[in-house]
Amino acid sequence: MKINCPCDKSFEIEHNAKINLDKEPEILKKIADGSYLTFKCPQCGRKVRSEIKTRIEWPSKKLILLFVPEADRIACLSSCSGLKEINEKTKKAEKIEYEKADETPVIGYSELAERIAVVEAGLDPHAMEVLKFFILDSGKDIKGKKIKIFFHSVNDDGSFEFYVYGLKEDQVAVMKIPVKLYDSICQDIKSKKKSEIFTAVYLGNYLSYQNIFTEGRDS
Repeated sequence: MKINCPCDKSFEIEHNAKINLDKEPEILKKIADGSYLTFKCPQCGRKVRSEIKTRIEWPSKKLILLFVPEADRIACLSSCSGLKEINEKTKKAEKIEYEKADETPVIGYSELAERIAVVEAGLDPHAMEVLKFFILDSGKDIKGKKIKIFFHSVNDDGSFEFYVYGLKEDQVAVMKIPVKLYDSICQDIKSKKKSEIFTAVYLGNYLSYQNIFTEGRDS
């Protein structure tokens, strides 16, 4: 397939539409340092990152992700929500199918890197998305702001470090959250405590706090 460089050069790349992280563990490091899906332009030498739909299997973690390019966000969410469209040939409403039943979509590179980091740290992605919602839902001075929050790492003291974007222009806030909050959510999920939040973070197979925390909301 071909990708385009800002210098207007179009060049061929090799890309596997399906990868196995147990067989290719070096990809984990590339995802973490941002070099995955980055290719060098043969004309200007620029490093070009290209978001390409990819099935990512991690058998040892019992995880199958679908890396979704940001440009495909609407198509993916439409599929996850069960939206239907009219088939021009049959004139019948058919479900939009973007992801397979066994795939968990992650949209955009930041979500991919974060989900891999969460799983690699031995944490529960479901509990993590619920935690992120509670963090933002209780936050001050975020009315009308486009806030995004990403898990970054586990600190030496066991607390979690998050990067928060959008609080101030061109700045990234670093937030430390006590592990006890995460543990409490895990316990509630395990005990099947009824909470709309626990199910609302899912839109079909797509797991994200953004399903219930809308960017730039006024309330």
